[in-house]
Amino acid sequence: MRPLPLMAVGVAIVGVDLRVDRFDLLLDPVGWLLVAEGARRLSLRVPALLACVAAVLSVAEVSLPYHLQRVDPISGAVLSEAEGVRRNVAQHLVFDPVSGAHLVLLVLAMVVAGITLWALLEAIEARARPTDARRADQFRGLRWLVAALWVLPFLLVAAVQASGDGFDPVWNDGLGYIALAGMVPLAVVVILLVSESGKRWALPAAPALRPLTE
Repeated sequence: MRPLPLMAVGVAIVGVDLRVDRFDLLLDPVGWLLVAEGARRLSLRVPALLACVAAVLSVAEVSLPYHLQRVDPISGAVLSEAEGVRRNVAQHLVFDPVSGAHLVLLVLAMVVAGITLWALLEAIEARARPTDARRADQFRGLRWLVAALWVLPFLLVAAVQASGDGFDPVWNDGLGYIALAGMVPLAVVVILLVSESGKRWALPAAPALRPLTE
């Protein structure tokens, strides 16, 4: 696979949260390692290194604390375990607020993720600019959109909720809708990486030809 589509798959994995119980089936560390490999193939050393750091920190997002509770399907009231079993009410997954060291790791993971995408898009912009200034400007704009719509809302919601009962990284009540805006620039990043994958500037440099020897 070419470098840019490889990175696009990685960004898509990072951007989508698909959980069964507390585990994310689309592992963010795997996504960041794909980004790192794509950057490495283009000799983008700093973005590749940052993506590896993001992969390590994003392990904190793979598993989140949760508990199961039984809820009355009509009134919405939380039932005791004994009452729920007696009435044969199904259990529902409820994510617990995150606080302490786990919250710090989640915040660090997002900060490094934002820095990684900034460095990656900046490096891609530099490669594209000599031959396609318009596309380079689009990558430059995406840097700011990712920071403003993906990273900043997450940090603001985390700060607001951490001052109360703790940060809910999955639902966030009404504040979660703010974080959904971050999916838009990530989707654009994925689309542009795929669409530009065949451009000469998006391909690794061809290996130098070895001189013929007698």
